[in-house]
Amino acid sequence: MKKIKKVTPDIFLANRNKNMGTKPTIKILEQSEDSIRFLLTNCNVSLANALRRAIIAEVPTMAIDMVTIEINSSNQQAEFLAHRLGLIPLRSMYKKKSFQDFFINTSECHCHEECLKCTARFQCFVTAADKSSRVVTTDDIIPEMGWENQAVLPVSYPINGVETPISVLTLEKGQSIKFRASAKLGIGKNHAKWSPVSVATYQMSENGNEFDFWIETLGGITPVDILKTAIQVLKTKVQTLV
Repeated sequence: MKKIKKVTPDIFLANRNKNMGTKPTIKILEQSEDSIRFLLTNCNVSLANALRRAIIAEVPTMAIDMVTIEINSSNQQAEFLAHRLGLIPLRSMYKKKSFQDFFINTSECHCHEECLKCTARFQCFVTAADKSSRVVTTDDIIPEMGWENQAVLPVSYPINGVETPISVLTLEKGQSIKFRASAKLGIGKNHAKWSPVSVATYQMSENGNEFDFWIETLGGITPVDILKTAIQVLKTKVQTLV
């Protein structure tokens, strides 16, 4: 019987073969608050694809997963509104803390419904009373009473140097919207709303062992943290196979 050689995590991650005697390396070429470009070398396309998939689909983030609409006299259908809320990126209030520092997956929590360990709760109640119309933004989505200390908020984006919230819907005069929402920890493999990136792509060199990566985030997690987490995900997967 042919003896099967044991595959260790170091051997897998090094991705060694006759043409590549060194471990994969990453060199950051460009970096900003919401994007990163890096060069992955000394590996083949299988490892590059695995890293890209981990970046897109296996980095844990928070996203709104349950919406209870109590009042909706707007022109927006409830199903469309709930879908839109789920796609609003969320961020941690603390730059050096990740979502996993505060939350665990619902399947791992022993609470009966929702608790501070597995859920972030929000509320919104807006009426366009004094104006002809009123734009409801993520600034109107605030932590629910009793959940003020949760470490998650909707993202905002700099426009002309000013932090600007995301527009959710427009209320005409006399219209109202009131809802409660619960955010959960998840990964993009389960639903796209948990994916931390809007772009994750690479260009392969002619020799096939260098990959020029470009990543753009949605603002919830920094590009470097996304990359570090994706690498750790790959390491964990290999270790569980040994």
